Amino acid sequence: MSPPTIYELCRPRSDVLEGRMRDEDFAADLSQVLKGTAPELYKNPALFFANTHPTRGLGV
Repeated sequence: MSPPTIYELCRPRSDVLEGRMRDEDFAADLSQVLKGTAPELYKNPALFFANTHPTRGLGV
């Protein structure tokens, strides 16, 4: 018996399943953040950290 796959264990959030999250939303453009033109996901710190899992690359 093999262990379950990630697809069997995890379910994507509804915004991903419904296509409301675009691929480009996964890569923040920091110049847009500085200009204030970034998507709300990146402009709003509370929203950003509610949807972001800290990794080594995030520098947390």
